[in-house]
Amino acid sequence: MRKVLFTILLALPCLFVKSQVILNEVYTNPGSNRHEFFELFNASPNDVDLDCYTLITLFEQDKKLGIYVLDLPKLTIKAKSFFVGASAKTFNVQQKTGKTADFTWNDFNDINPATSAGTGSLKGYVLNNANNGYELPFTPTAGFNDLFPELSTKAASGVVYGVFLFNKDTYVNGLLAGYKGLAVPSEITTLPSFNVTSNSACGSFTINWQYVISAESVVQAGGSDNGYARIKDGICGTWIKTASGDDHTPGTSTTNLSISDGILIKTTETYSCGPSVQFSILNTSEPAAFPVTVHLYMDNAVTGVLGANDTHIDPSQTIKQGSNSTTYSYSVPNPQKSYLMVYETALGCLDRVVSLSCSVLPVRFKSFTAVRNQQRKEQVLLKWETAMEQNCRGFYVQRKVSGQWKNIAFIYSQSENGNSNKTLTYEYKEMNTASDASQYRIQQVDMDGKASYSEIKSVAGLEQQAEVLIYPNPALNGKVNLLFSDQEGAKDVFVSDLNGKVVKQFREIRGNNLLIEGLQSGFYSIRIIDRQTSKSIIEKVIIKK
Repeated sequence: MRKVLFTILLALPCLFVKSQVILNEVYTNPGSNRHEFFELFNASPNDVDLDCYTLITLFEQDKKLGIYVLDLPKLTIKAKSFFVGASAKTFNVQQKTGKTADFTWNDFNDINPATSAGTGSLKGYVLNNANNGYELPFTPTAGFNDLFPELSTKAASGVVYGVFLFNKDTYVNGLLAGYKGLAVPSEITTLPSFNVTSNSACGSFTINWQYVISAESVVQAGGSDNGYARIKDGICGTWIKTASGDDHTPGTSTTNLSISDGILIKTTETYSCGPSVQFSILNTSEPAAFPVTVHLYMDNAVTGVLGANDTHIDPSQTIKQGSNSTTYSYSVPNPQKSYLMVYETALGCLDRVVSLSCSVLPVRFKSFTAVRNQQRKEQVLLKWETAMEQNCRGFYVQRKVSGQWKNIAFIYSQSENGNSNKTLTYEYKEMNTASDASQYRIQQVDMDGKASYSEIKSVAGLEQQAEVLIYPNPALNGKVNLLFSDQEGAKDVFVSDLNGKVVKQFREIRGNNLLIEGLQSGFYSIRIIDRQTSKSIIEKVIIKK
């Protein structure tokens, strides 16, 4: 049976609590001999007990809506880490077998008996004939692998999947799949409230659907052997449909929780190496994002990446609405340190992560290229230049493998004692016979372990013969990447809408990568002209937001 996820994010006006534990991935349509799973991400600096958390999904029975209520067991999700529940303790997904879940909803006894025995449950409820309550609960059959069933498109204004994460009676986070927009349809908000009887110390509580007013969304329906995941852990608006094996990453990071421009709110920050940071949230922001909770962290490890070693500066601040004229401030304990300002929205996700630094980064990258060797196609040549180096130990060459960045080589700094004010050039050659496109980046590390990153570069697969590769397509958030097979010649690139109007143009592009940003939803033609031969190529792309 084809399944689709439907996740709802609550913003309760009187029951609002920030937890920073949010839904991060779901595998809704497993193929044969594969298993459903969901992944939670803890963006906070502290471990969180999941004893009071409940996951709720929608289903249909005899043309009536129903809900599955999964009372999570008494287990802990570590700071800046993940928690996976699945239909089997050892589970399989597309192209990955033998993965281990933190728990399975089909065996609540398979949990540490000293701390978690008797906690957790799964029950189903169906609307009664009067649609004003629910029939008596039932327990799904053994080996249940349909926690995320597909809804008909008529069930909830086109929504085809539904999952809700609650902390007691407070909605935390969710996703609408097969749907566009932040407003939750009335078929959901008018569902009758219901009581949850928990096996945990949290006791019983009531879920009131009238407060389920806004949610993140993904336009695409599920399909076979697919699911949904954030391409940036914890970040708003980064949900995509997961279709290939590499897209499914239960319990592992899709990307570091790093600098993000945001899609829901606009902000300004001022940090002049003084005793405080000033910031504003502008009133052009999306109303559904409010209230916004602002967190400040001392950036102790990798520059620009929120990690478990970063120190939270108490207290957090809650901003109820945007304003072009209101400025807020944070006192900083050490102006010589770097900081990260994190904006958490009412949707539960993190919309902006801003890096604030008073000191010079250990390395300033001048350029970075990654191309296939034209004489030896199975070889990738990586070159980078640094404009300056300070306290630099060297560079890790990293390639993304199965959704994770892997170190493939380490190159020591050419600078004397790690310091240089002149341009230094590095290169590395790697054998790469991958048939699909590969991504590379350079991680610089200094003598004290602090790190910074280059931009990410893509290289076409060995078997990809097209002169230009456009990805992703369809593209999300107004951004699309162009990967050229010819990395030497200059090119002009023109982006036109359906009416033939040129909305973006780029002249004399060199290298093999181009990122196009700021596109609105719609269909576009991309014309690439070789400036030397005048040869023209036209490709199509779909932009979804």
